[in-house]
Amino acid sequence: MLSNMSSELIEIDPNELRALLRTRGLSRYDLAKKLDISTKTVQRWLNESVRRIRLETLERLAGALEVNPEQLKKSATPIANHKTNKTLDQLCSFEFFKKVRTNGDWENYLDILKTFNPQALSSEQRLDLYKHIGICSYYLRKFKACRLYLKRADEIADALNRPVEKLLIYKWQAAREHNLGNFAEAQNHLLRAEELLSHTDDMSIHAWYFYYKAQFLHQEGHYEASLAFGKQALLLEYTMEEAPNMLHISLQYFQVGCTHLRLGNYLKAKIMFQRMLRCAEKAGWVRGVSFGHFYLAVVYKLAGRSHLVHRHFGKARVFHHFVKERRHDPHVAQIEFLYQISNARFEESKKNILQRLKKARNSRLHFAYTVIDALFLQKLCPDLLTIRQSYLDMTEEFFTKNNIKPGLELLKTLSQKTHMTEHEVFQLYHF
Repeated sequence: MLSNMSSELIEIDPNELRALLRTRGLSRYDLAKKLDISTKTVQRWLNESVRRIRLETLERLAGALEVNPEQLKKSATPIANHKTNKTLDQLCSFEFFKKVRTNGDWENYLDILKTFNPQALSSEQRLDLYKHIGICSYYLRKFKACRLYLKRADEIADALNRPVEKLLIYKWQAAREHNLGNFAEAQNHLLRAEELLSHTDDMSIHAWYFYYKAQFLHQEGHYEASLAFGKQALLLEYTMEEAPNMLHISLQYFQVGCTHLRLGNYLKAKIMFQRMLRCAEKAGWVRGVSFGHFYLAVVYKLAGRSHLVHRHFGKARVFHHFVKERRHDPHVAQIEFLYQISNARFEESKKNILQRLKKARNSRLHFAYTVIDALFLQKLCPDLLTIRQSYLDMTEEFFTKNNIKPGLELLKTLSQKTHMTEHEVFQLYHF
């Protein structure tokens, strides 16, 4: 029986709703008119941007479609019992996943995972499969697929009552939303993950929570708080009983180093990036080695040690040549931009900007920072590039909406300048 509590929210089945509209020959407009609501509301139900509705709305919806309200409710995820697929078990193991993450071969890993039939798997393995496909999709910047598969994994974790799995899924959902520039939604996922931390004593999971928290705080301009969480993540990694995960530690040194760089603590930033580089080398993480050399070049640039700048820039590009993954990466594109600026290759940096503007349309975060880079280039070479006012307005709107004060301040500073030097670019740049 359905409860009569008006505050109760019921999850509706969009596929059932779509099928009922089709069989009754109703359009979204027709249904909206029957219920005296907007067509956009019906669209949100169908595309699952709104998944739950009030009981009274469900009853009105059922009445308009002449069905029992229970028919519109989303049924619980069925639990399937099948024999364990040992091959998939190995592919989704922590050790195998760590190897994939180290070499960055996400496309081949995804292709292999998609050869498995989810219907032939147990619920536990189906959960693992969907979660890992979601993670692959995240790294390949296929954000719609990422959302879909993580959602499926979350539904199975709910059915199996696996709070730790839900925590890990929330972590990746937070990363996805953050990359898209949906900061409020990212924070919501992170809060849900935090609520579930008490269900696990695995310190690597706690360390990863602190790492993501440090990332978000850094982006919002809360640098001291970001440093505190970053250092806590490193402490947890080093105090675990098992052998330290050098790839994780390398990433955490990178995060702390970027925050020191933003604060102008160049000596501390240099130490963090040197440690990042050593850990990346021990992990065999080529992309991390490339990043380590690049950020050391940036530190030496800012510290005025020009004889070391080109050495580390050169090494960074050599190592990047051996990175297997060839997906578009906004961070790598930023690195290339700064390398081009430092070598006065302004035409190349212009092409870099134009390509990134096209590819960053699905991420408001990366789009905004690409516009910032375009402003830097415009101030260096005023006649080389013209920026649409609408792009500047969109960037300001994004920074304002997400309360990114450092971004707003930088946008204001750049808008007021008519010209700047290469050294000023590195001083003002947001890493």
